Amino acid sequence: MTNIGPDAASDAANVYLGRQPIVDRSGMLAGYELLYRDSPVNAATIADDSQATSHVIATMLGEFGLGTVLGSDIGYINVNRDILFSDVLSMLPPHLFVLEILETVLLEDDLLQRCSELRAQGFRLAFDDMALASTAALDNLSYVDIAKIDFTKCLRSELPDILAMVKMSGCTALAEKVETADDYALARRLGFDLFQGYYFARPEILSSRRLVTERGPLVSLLGLLSRDPGIRQIESELKRIPKLTIQLLRFANSGGHGLARPVSSLREATLSVGTRQIARWAQLLLYANNDDGLAQSDPLIQMIATRARFMELTAEFLQPYNSELIDQAFMTGVFSMAEAMFGSAGIDVMKELRLLPPIIGAISDHAGLLGAMLQCAEAVEAGDAARIAAACARLPGLKIANAARISIDAARWMTQHASR
Repeated sequence: MTNIGPDAASDAANVYLGRQPIVDRSGMLAGYELLYRDSPVNAATIADDSQATSHVIATMLGEFGLGTVLGSDIGYINVNRDILFSDVLSMLPPHLFVLEILETVLLEDDLLQRCSELRAQGFRLAFDDMALASTAALDNLSYVDIAKIDFTKCLRSELPDILAMVKMSGCTALAEKVETADDYALARRLGFDLFQGYYFARPEILSSRRLVTERGPLVSLLGLLSRDPGIRQIESELKRIPKLTIQLLRFANSGGHGLARPVSSLREATLSVGTRQIARWAQLLLYANNDDGLAQSDPLIQMIATRARFMELTAEFLQPYNSELIDQAFMTGVFSMAEAMFGSAGIDVMKELRLLPPIIGAISDHAGLLGAMLQCAEAVEAGDAARIAAACARLPGLKIANAARISIDAARWMTQHASR
């Protein structure tokens, strides 16, 4: 057994994403390249390009949120052949992303056709790490929008010829790995349009607390989705995966979907996103996940799920026919622990997810009926009889004995589902 020191243990508890700025000729930000990182160390060893890209997409959308990572800027993401042909790309708003085709990708006819299809959908494409020896890429510049010229692979005498071919094709010329002031001055003088490299900034490492996603529930969800299930069945499965619940709402409310109004309940998110996209998301998490099914060992996951279930059962006890309240109670339980979930990432989850005012009020001030239920859940977790009594006094019809029974039922539910 390998011993994990404090630093390694801390790394395992967090998730990371690299972000390096790309600037234009005026020095203004023109976008970010998003980079795979698996620790606070500003470097990465990538053994599987597909898994690295899946990790970047899952981390960006699910752990941080699109608005936190990009704001209104453009994201550049490395893609290999498998990713170019996968459904994963359908999860990205095309107008916000440039797909950088890795230099190892063979530019065969079917791949070039796929490039045309993706550009028709609104994506911009780029050839990555180009040099004078990149003959296939130089011959097929008409299939992309941006050519990234790698300054560490090029003789300075070669740059004018490469740039002339790029400009003749109508592509934007991006000078990458610009390390020195002299290189930047040369790139500007030659006529490059965009610039990226250590001369401007090293990649920034974004960090957030990792919520472990258990493989078992994801596999179970995928099996259910393959059988044309009803909405209630899907909701039931999703509630077993608090992380996926959060990510689904983020995805439904992300800037690329243009919904007329906020989605703030699990049922609305499920209906608006659709089963096909939920399946894609579950598949992405399975592929990007390196946790090997250790969700049972994450006490925060257990606490979130148990609290959310307690509140759901309490709402059912008080108003059994009020499905809206029951759904809101579950969501309040999940998002009441946003600060613990995301730590120092600085993510305003309630604002980002556009949660309903009653949920926000319950979480911030214990306001209203939802606030009273949250207060009761917290008191039960603390085992404080006086606080439980005070919370029950705010919930007509709920007695201390009822709260105790509901607490046992919620804990039993968590135990049953953690073992599946």
